[in-house]
Amino acid sequence: MLEQHGLIVISALLLAYGLFSRLLSRGIVTGQMVFLGAGLAFGLVAERTNQITLSPTVGVDLLVRVFGEIALIVLLFTDAARIDLRALRRDLAMPARMLGIGMPLMIAIGMTAAWLLFPQFGVWELALLAAILAPTDAALSHAVVSNEVVPLRVRQALCVESGLNDGLAVPLILFFAWMASAAGPESMPESPYHSFPGAMRFASLQLLLGLIAGVAIGGLGAKCLDHSIRREWIDGAFCALSGVSLALLAAIGAEHLGGNAFIAAYVGGLTFGNVSRRSTETMADFAEPEGILLMLLTFFLVGVMFVEEALASVTWHIAIYAVLSLACVRMIAMSVSLLGLRTSLETRIFLGWFGPRGLASALFGLLLLEGLTVPHSDLLFAVVMLTVVLSVMLHGATSAPLARWYATRLDSTECAAAQRPCRELSYRTRHGLSKRHIDAIHTELVPPA
Repeated sequence: MLEQHGLIVISALLLAYGLFSRLLSRGIVTGQMVFLGAGLAFGLVAERTNQITLSPTVGVDLLVRVFGEIALIVLLFTDAARIDLRALRRDLAMPARMLGIGMPLMIAIGMTAAWLLFPQFGVWELALLAAILAPTDAALSHAVVSNEVVPLRVRQALCVESGLNDGLAVPLILFFAWMASAAGPESMPESPYHSFPGAMRFASLQLLLGLIAGVAIGGLGAKCLDHSIRREWIDGAFCALSGVSLALLAAIGAEHLGGNAFIAAYVGGLTFGNVSRRSTETMADFAEPEGILLMLLTFFLVGVMFVEEALASVTWHIAIYAVLSLACVRMIAMSVSLLGLRTSLETRIFLGWFGPRGLASALFGLLLLEGLTVPHSDLLFAVVMLTVVLSVMLHGATSAPLARWYATRLDSTECAAAQRPCRELSYRTRHGLSKRHIDAIHTELVPPA
């Protein structure tokens, strides 16, 4: 009965939000906010009526992780597939600084703030908390990176950062978690990231093999699909399905090689979008809704199972750290990382604020509940979950209004390098195709009724 009630609630939410989604996208309500809040309300009602006991279990954790990881993988692939590498190369300095300078600074500043508020934490726990909250969420950033009023260079910088930083954070999080574990080295299973040299080797392999898997599968998939479309062997519906298949193949292939699944999915999408000459738009238009659906379901499950317990243990120390993490830690780190670039104060504020923490941080936080005896794991998880909940609400409410504000301020303050058109290169411009060729391809993929 409970499962039926859950399906009814999810189906009704999808329909109700979908009916008003265009109107809501211009305001301060997002799908993540609605589904997270609905999940929390559903969990509270179910618990009060004794239909469910809200205690994390291995099965529930696994379900949330599977949904969340697939959603991230698909959205990373489709967001990256829309990036034009020629345009990105002209502005590579911005995302490179945000990842190479800004992310380490976020961890360092986050550790300092946690040290002031949580004196009971050891150095590895401080590092673990800061590393979990350093990655930004591609799903929550989607409302901004797809908003055409924001300049292309800024959207692509956010997209590249959110696509790569969670993959880069994985080795650090695993290393910090194992070092913070209460078990002694003699009782701790052997791990490739248990020592610093091992952690560096593990991180290098994660990055390198993730890149290799993404480039290989994304490039090969693009060539195969283009050949099949040119020969008229493939049906339009299956061409659209290819995005999900390639995203998962890149991620799973990287995992089997020892690489990072998120990096492979992002690089695979980037490679696919710049190699394919025929199927990018149709694939992305289909795969993106699938990823959004999985993302919303994950937020609903997180709301049902984890949010109430985390919020019940909130103290003023936790609340202050969550606010600092969202409003100050990233803002300072991004501002420092962009020094020397010709960016306005408004651009630095915009990039500093739009670093939402969502699925990636929630999934990493679940590591604290799974098999690792990290001291103060419940407190760490409560900090992570409150930060995620606040990020969903605050970043969701400000995405559309702040993007409009930034666009109006940009005209009079941004440098000439940022005055390029505020929309992505079209498919036609990216691949040099004529309108007649585009129409012919569209007819191949989507036959008239």
